[in-house]
Amino acid sequence: MTPAIKDTHHEHVYHKVLDAIIAGLTNSTITEAQLPEIADYVLRQSEKFKTPKDIEKFTADLSHRWPIFLLYLKLDNKTLENTPVSKEHITLTEHRILDAIIAGLKNSTLRESQLPEIANYVLEKMPSVKTHRDLNRFLENLSDRWPTLSIHYLTFEK
Repeated sequence: MTPAIKDTHHEHVYHKVLDAIIAGLTNSTITEAQLPEIADYVLRQSEKFKTPKDIEKFTADLSHRWPIFLLYLKLDNKTLENTPVSKEHITLTEHRILDAIIAGLKNSTLRESQLPEIANYVLEKMPSVKTHRDLNRFLENLSDRWPTLSIHYLTFEK
């Protein structure tokens, strides 16, 4: 028999979603125009929460639609972590890295002298990214080394 979830699980999910929305608005990775769509989706889907598996499915779906949520919905979701990252998602991430590098050069948070090291790091590590867990680790390490390449910015999907 699958265990039922408690109301505290709903609250936990809502708090995580709100954390992600606040971070997304703060970092401009979520726009105010997206809020009604996100709210509608969260409210509709949360009505279906009956078991922990329902929350896992919700987490995977929400993170697929808006990747910023992948970072905030750490709900022991091994299924999502082990899900392969699509080629399109990898390409999008590479574009985001380039956009962040350009922004960093423009606002002087990156120096041209750092570009070879960043390029070598990305070219060396990116091919080994196969799952969402790998991607999350890669982005965390990238933003730890070069804070301008913020993980919040890089996981946003337009």
